[in-house]
Amino acid sequence: MKLLRLLLGLALASSSLHAAPTPLGQLTPLGDSSYGSAMDASGTYAVVGCRMRAVDIGAVAPRTVELLERNPASGVWARAKVFTAPDPGLYFGWSVAIDGDNVVVGAPSLLGAGQEQPGEGVNGRVYVYSRNSGGTNAWGLQRTIVGPSEGTGAHVSLSGTHFAVGTPALLAGDVGRIQIHERNQGGAANWGQTAQIYNPQMGGSKGPGTLRFGTNFDLHGEVLVCGAIDDFEESTVVRTFLRNQGGPNVWGLSQTLPPMQPGYRQGLQVAVHGGRMVATGMTTENVPYLKIYWKDSGGLFTTSTAYMPVAGSTPRRVAINDELYVTMDREDSGDVRVTVSVWDGTTGDYYFEHSSRIIGREDLPTATYALAVATDGVLAGLDRVAGDPPSHRAGIIRPLSRNAGGANQFGPLSPIIPNAPGSGSFGRAMALAGNYLIVGESDAAVGGTDRGTAYLFQRMRSSFAPAAEEWRLRARLGPPTGVDAEDFGSSVAIGTGGMIAIGAPGAAAGGNAHLFQISAWGYPAFLTTLNRGMPTGDIRFGSAVAVVNNSEVLVGAPGADVDGTNAGAVYRYVRGASSWGWSSLLRTDADGSPAGDGFGNSLSFSSNRLAVGALSDENNGAVYMYDRSTAGAYTQAAKLQPSESGHGLFGLTVALREDRLVSGTFSLGKGEAFVFERGPGGWSQVARLGPASLDNFDSFGSSLAIGRDFIIAGAPGDDGVPIAPSSNRGIAYQFRRGPTTWTASNSLTPDYLNDSGSLLITGASEQRFGSGMAGSGDYFAIASPGYDAVGTDTGIVRFYRYGGFEQWAESESLPANLSGLHDDPDQDGQSNLLEYAAGSDPNDGSSMAQLAYSFVTSGGATYFHGRLLKPTSPERRGITYQLQGGTNLAIMSPSQVTGVVEDASEISGRYFQPLSTTPKAFLRLSVDYAGSVAP
Repeated sequence: MKLLRLLLGLALASSSLHAAPTPLGQLTPLGDSSYGSAMDASGTYAVVGCRMRAVDIGAVAPRTVELLERNPASGVWARAKVFTAPDPGLYFGWSVAIDGDNVVVGAPSLLGAGQEQPGEGVNGRVYVYSRNSGGTNAWGLQRTIVGPSEGTGAHVSLSGTHFAVGTPALLAGDVGRIQIHERNQGGAANWGQTAQIYNPQMGGSKGPGTLRFGTNFDLHGEVLVCGAIDDFEESTVVRTFLRNQGGPNVWGLSQTLPPMQPGYRQGLQVAVHGGRMVATGMTTENVPYLKIYWKDSGGLFTTSTAYMPVAGSTPRRVAINDELYVTMDREDSGDVRVTVSVWDGTTGDYYFEHSSRIIGREDLPTATYALAVATDGVLAGLDRVAGDPPSHRAGIIRPLSRNAGGANQFGPLSPIIPNAPGSGSFGRAMALAGNYLIVGESDAAVGGTDRGTAYLFQRMRSSFAPAAEEWRLRARLGPPTGVDAEDFGSSVAIGTGGMIAIGAPGAAAGGNAHLFQISAWGYPAFLTTLNRGMPTGDIRFGSAVAVVNNSEVLVGAPGADVDGTNAGAVYRYVRGASSWGWSSLLRTDADGSPAGDGFGNSLSFSSNRLAVGALSDENNGAVYMYDRSTAGAYTQAAKLQPSESGHGLFGLTVALREDRLVSGTFSLGKGEAFVFERGPGGWSQVARLGPASLDNFDSFGSSLAIGRDFIIAGAPGDDGVPIAPSSNRGIAYQFRRGPTTWTASNSLTPDYLNDSGSLLITGASEQRFGSGMAGSGDYFAIASPGYDAVGTDTGIVRFYRYGGFEQWAESESLPANLSGLHDDPDQDGQSNLLEYAAGSDPNDGSSMAQLAYSFVTSGGATYFHGRLLKPTSPERRGITYQLQGGTNLAIMSPSQVTGVVEDASEISGRYFQPLSTTPKAFLRLSVDYAGSVAP
């Protein structure tokens, strides 16, 4: 796969042009926790939700919502209370609200139209907490309200004795609505429902509504303001509802406020407080604006002020109270700015931009923003910041304190990050298949004990930046509630059909393994728990797992007393009509002393071949190779050991790809790896790998990945000499297969290097980069479980793709003297670099692509226009082209290009705004080769 981007007019390729693997991104165990993506404040308290997009499967740590309290003297915010999800399987904390002594938390179970998720069929809930419920300042749960459908809790708003909860229409037959609840309605401290508001576009009927109704509103006193119902309407409005409008406790429609001009999208965000309201909108030219409304003497809202934000700035959140009006904007540069305007009672207006601060930066316009106004302070939440990979949403909150830095200035305090004590085990076990990655964290604290957990990530394309890959956290996996599974996540495996196996070798009765199946919608379902039910003895069942297909898995038990104490065994399980059953057993050969062999400590399966590690076989270790028949029978094909003696714990790790095996060995802590290949005469050793610079306890070979013609071996204890000496930083060494031997190539470190070789991220000590590794094709992941990503030892996983220009040059059979970036073998005037990027044949002058830009006039305005004449050679079969536009090269999108024309011979289009309205504009051509990740 190659995904390339060309900047029109400059003809630059932004892909890597090195033979070394290209870093692609990274993950942390918090993945999509989205701390700070839902937030509200009242007085000196704030409540913070985490819009966790993953679904918890099994017994894993529940979601939480935090209550923060501000110290009036210092202005510092501290955690006062943590609310734990009362019910599993819901998106607890997706929405939050606080006013006075009460907190409301929304917990929908389904978040997307037509999505089959584990929460489908389970109605969403709303939880009400009160300061003195359960004791003084206990903030106990006072009321649980079960909604009418899965979407209940998508949005909540609380004001005094009333709160509103939204239930958008997500599935066929759903009814979009907003429900109003009142305290003491139906009994003391009860929050009973008093009204329901249905979609006004449906005439207020109970018919199915549009998706967004129930997700965009604000409540204050006896006024409810509802913003745009559907982002995709050509023209949207703001609606106000008043209590007792049309009868007691009836919340009737009071006003429909149109946009500034026909066709404008009004009310993308709304906020109301007392007699003032603010709404954002977008013109037909996608220029954002804000409108502030005042109540007139008749109690109706009327427009007083309209603001056009600074060019290149888009409002993402607005908030308002008696004294402050606050906006949170994203600038085209990626900077996130918070602007605070203070109410001037003399003039009856706001000091516009009285205080403005850049509080952070994010790379892609996909982050979730939250804003809350408290007494003498503002809290701005951002669930992803610059430098994070697209899927990393641990989140951060930036507090601003009044009078910090000057009178009525709102200066920054120390950021608030989520509680994230790390286990130091995230990523020690990983498995990658296609677009799914399983990451084990066997020492993670679950329920107060180190039981372990695992994470399922899915790779997909960003709709905002199609060239970018996103790894989205789909689920946190755990065993069924009540099932002992100590060290859950010590071993993981995933098959191409979506079957997942996770080992828990420390569980009672000798260990167990757990099976999950990924559905067509990308969410896993628990299938069964496998175990041998040993009443005594530590057989370490589940130390290694392998998925053969959706109906067969293998589980290693190196401590099983099969042919002798701790001889070890591999158990084969097959899916039956209604359950999984133990089918057969693999064991060491009859070498006379199988006791203590530890057979089954590592497993790798590929192309109907199985490698089994026995790290203590004959005191040095061995790897047993098996061939699998179409009927599922396993026949031993070889017993492999290094040709050199004295290499203890051979078979500690194994990685198998078709006819090639690489296995790691301890070797006095330095570590080595041996490569075996299967030829006409059977299996034989072809290489011994291990840098001469290794020191004791570098643990080279403790993780392995194998590709077409490369091997990656992790050395998590390597200090990184000579690049940046630091203790246990870790290195992953790369080896390439030549015509006759394997040779060392570029090594990978925790540092990110740009094309000029300068460091972007400095590798810290104790990362233990290379502790875990997983590969699929030429794409692989490397773990640093000791990396302090969002807390001590939280860990991180980085992604790389092997390949680039040199491989392309080799596949095109370019002669060595004409294989450089700027050479032109076919003398067509186009360098290899451009031919590589555009998909043409570098050896055929007639297949050249022509890339050009120009300025065109339409409707009296001048636009920036780009055009590609596609190459005519068969080389471009399976290639798709896309024009992207933007004012910032880090944020390019096809939605910024209009007038696109494409056929078999060319593609062209122009930047959507005329040059007179923008100081700069870029067009970029994205070239996507067959085999890219699924969208």
